[in-house]
Amino acid sequence: MPKEGDTIMVSMRTLATCPWRGPEPCLEEDARRFFGRTRDLRELLHSVSTQRLTVLTAATGAGKTSLIQAGLIPAMRLWRERAPGQMGTALCLRNWAGHTREGSAASIIRAIRAEVRRLDGVCTGAQSPAILGLSQLSEDLKSFAAAESSMLKAPLPEILGAGKAEESLLRYVGKLCDALAGHRMVLLFDQAEELLGSGLRVKQGIAGPTALDEIGLLFRSEERVTLVVSLREEYVARLRPLELLVSSLGRECITCSR
Repeated sequence: MPKEGDTIMVSMRTLATCPWRGPEPCLEEDARRFFGRTRDLRELLHSVSTQRLTVLTAATGAGKTSLIQAGLIPAMRLWRERAPGQMGTALCLRNWAGHTREGSAASIIRAIRAEVRRLDGVCTGAQSPAILGLSQLSEDLKSFAAAESSMLKAPLPEILGAGKAEESLLRYVGKLCDALAGHRMVLLFDQAEELLGSGLRVKQGIAGPTALDEIGLLFRSEERVTLVVSLREEYVARLRPLELLVSSLGRECITCSR
């Protein structure tokens, strides 16, 4: 890991307030009071910065979402702010349960659009001073808005078009990467067991690509994208189809079990 990693972790420990949120996951604005996961964060950050596919797995309640939201994403934002060419723009995709009838490509596009809108609100909201790497994040969002505003605001059926849904997803993600002027983009699939186990293969009775098909396609076809899949450990066996798609899951993916 580049030396920036050590500096990032030190800078995230400067807020002298109670770090305990109770049973809820820590959020991105909690980064400065997120303690006790240095080893996990260092391993995960190293994997994301050197591999194009990372799987984060642990038991239910082990803090995977907190590690991503209050640890990994803020560290990546600071790293990108200090060295834009070394770290990509992070988009955390979540809330899969509400999109089970749309098909996996539509669900992923909708999750990307929702995260971009959320980040727009974060950058201008009352919590913005708590967001690490805010300056570069704001610039990245401006790039999205300037280059792809019509695409981001277009109705989902228009984005999917008349072609194959998986090809539409690839075009959509490719345009987002273009907006970043060739810099990488990191897509984090949080709580991916909801996406994998939600029956997304069936859309109105017609068999279609699964979420793993879409993730595998992005891995194979869009080299500017880094993928992080976080899921409960009992769902790891469901990644077997992804291993067949990418042909090298053991080499490309580091699984962190805590």
